[in-house]
Amino acid sequence: MRSVLLRMPSERVRLHPRAAGEAELFFRAGVRALDGLVLCATGLAAKLLLTSETTPTSVILAAALAGALLTILRLDRHSGYTLRNLRKLPWQLRQATTGWAVALAALVALAYFTSNLRALSREWLSLWFGCGLVGLFAVRAGVWVFLRKVAPFTLKVAAIGHGPPLEQYTSLADAQFEDVEVVAVVHPDDPKALANLEGQVREGNVDEVVIALPWDERERLAMLLGRLRAFAVNVRFFPFLLELGLPMRGFEHVAGVPLLRVFERPLSGWNLVAKALFDRIVALILVTLLLPVFLAVALAIKLTSPGPVFFRQRRWGFNGDEIQVLKFRSMHDRPADDSAVPQATRDDPRVFPVGKILRKTSLDELPQLLNVLGGSMSLVGPRPHAVAHNEAYARVVDDYLSRHRVKPGITGWAQINGARGETDTLDKMQLRVRYDLQYIDTWSLSFDVWILLRTPFALLAGDAY
Repeated sequence: MRSVLLRMPSERVRLHPRAAGEAELFFRAGVRALDGLVLCATGLAAKLLLTSETTPTSVILAAALAGALLTILRLDRHSGYTLRNLRKLPWQLRQATTGWAVALAALVALAYFTSNLRALSREWLSLWFGCGLVGLFAVRAGVWVFLRKVAPFTLKVAAIGHGPPLEQYTSLADAQFEDVEVVAVVHPDDPKALANLEGQVREGNVDEVVIALPWDERERLAMLLGRLRAFAVNVRFFPFLLELGLPMRGFEHVAGVPLLRVFERPLSGWNLVAKALFDRIVALILVTLLLPVFLAVALAIKLTSPGPVFFRQRRWGFNGDEIQVLKFRSMHDRPADDSAVPQATRDDPRVFPVGKILRKTSLDELPQLLNVLGGSMSLVGPRPHAVAHNEAYARVVDDYLSRHRVKPGITGWAQINGARGETDTLDKMQLRVRYDLQYIDTWSLSFDVWILLRTPFALLAGDAY
């Protein structure tokens, strides 16, 4: 069973520790099986409800099995079957909706590319989607009730430690986890409490012992490990990494050597390829559709303000490399060297009338689609800042430079949450950086799609100038 943190005692039904881990695995497998059964059953039910449906039952069943498998794989990939997430009903309902929609879309695309799309009627697909979604919701509601009222999947944990490590461990545990029962908190210098803990371990009342000590207490750690080595119980060490401001990502073995994972490249492998393809395909489609808008804006700029149509600004991109970001020019007399250019402010006299409209609607950002096609930017990511602003904020905002671990974007998680426009205070920039880092740490292709869909609504807020 996965190592977890501490919580106050619970009244839930308990299984013997040796059976709890196996019970959890069977339970999670059962939820997957229920999802598959519900989607197959609703697919067949949708055919029966549509009396005019002439598709052979064998085809319906094959499509239902494929759709069920795709849905389960998608939910599994997003940790939809972990006990912790199964306890979150609103989150589960959102994931079920997204996962089922994505799976059905993938099934339709597969049928199209294999020339089998005509075999699946729109009426059946629509009815199946609705019935399947109701079925998935029912499964999650039932699982949620079961986990709240009956579930035996709590883990008995004893903690040994003192001082800040123990305090931090318990505070994190109490705030984040729901499937743990505390049976003891023991000071390492208390021989009576240690002996009592050993008795609880022998009786099977403790599943896991967590040692929360400072890094330098080697003698205490060696003593505890020596005493616990003889018992059939999981022993974990809380690394207390937050003291150094580092995330806790666990260990991995590289060439047989155990290494503590601290920072990781956000995008690699197939994720990197998928995002690059998505960016370029969508950018090409948008440039084609918006070509009349490009021409109209260019004409408006030329007729109302002397100078070039485009403005190129030096900004920092991926890994801190300098890039040239394209924008429609919205100001008079922009210098070639922008090292001392202040950010635009409300009623900025440098902005000409058409430029005000462009900035208010963010149409001035459209040429950055060409940056996306060229590979220096993404559709979604942290917004790039001017070089001078970047260097200034890097000195005063913690983790500011971490934004450059991915390519900058035309829109981002910060922008659709209102953190756009002028960053005239340190708090505003800190908020933007916090959203950017949250995006980097939780990236997925569906997250990018969600941000793009919400971007037009964020633009209506009108807080850029």
